Amino acid sequence: MNIATEPLTVAKILESVAGWLWGMPLLVLLIGGGLYFTIYSRFVPFLYLRHSIQILRGKFSDPNDPGEINHFQAL
Repeated sequence: MNIATEPLTVAKILESVAGWLWGMPLLVLLIGGGLYFTIYSRFVPFLYLRHSIQILRGKFSDPNDPGEINHFQAL
């Protein structure tokens, strides 16, 4: 059967749109969005990376502090 004479179904339309969207547009959206929010937040995820690792390693742990969960569970 010729492609031009086949009936156009919703499934075929969704398949072609999904095939197009999962390519370059999604990659550009993810990378662009990540860069935008990183710049908008003034690189906070990278600035506090050392501090978060110190918390996970237990540098600020005190067994006498009140609370029910440790630092690792809080992050």
